[in-house]
Amino acid sequence: VDAGDTMEVVAPSGDLVHVVVPEGHGPGSVLLVQVQGRTPGEGPQNLLFATLGDRQTLESWQARLQKLVNGYNVLKVARNGKLYQRSFWLSGGSLRTNGRFSNGVDLKDLTGVFRGCVSQEFIRLRRSSTSPPKKSSSSLGASLLKTFGGGSSKPPPSDVPDPEEAGVVLLASAGRSFSLLFQGGSADRDEFAETISWSSQRLMQERS
Repeated sequence: VDAGDTMEVVAPSGDLVHVVVPEGHGPGSVLLVQVQGRTPGEGPQNLLFATLGDRQTLESWQARLQKLVNGYNVLKVARNGKLYQRSFWLSGGSLRTNGRFSNGVDLKDLTGVFRGCVSQEFIRLRRSSTSPPKKSSSSLGASLLKTFGGGSSKPPPSDVPDPEEAGVVLLASAGRSFSLLFQGGSADRDEFAETISWSSQRLMQERS
């Protein structure tokens, strides 16, 4: 991350905040981010802070958990807006992936799980020209497009799901993030996001 780039930061309240890195700052810099209070319900929901246990029966959660262990095939949006086919699965308390530059993230390091077009990667995807995915060797979204996309925004490839309907953004410590698209649409997106959040909550409860 360099000066002028936009970072996604999770406030102590769980809110998602977009921060532009000022000049003279970059990797290794320490930034103090002041967050103004928001009206409850405003902005995207951080599922790590949501009450999820009552949404499904225990048997349903266990079935979802097994599906997460088996893995999901998704499209990962890189920082440059390009698409890459990836697999994500749960193993030993970590969300693993077959990405070239990341093995995944420990659940204890997750700071945010958000649905919708709420990351810069998704904004760049919408701005990019159409190109097929490469194989590996909400209202907030509209506001971000207006702010960062200018008047030259281009639609994503026609066979790529809309990030607002099928996108998940995972944020973790040390500034790590994953912007994922689910070709199964909102059903697969919601199932994955809720299950990974529920698993993280259960893990934190067991360790407390």
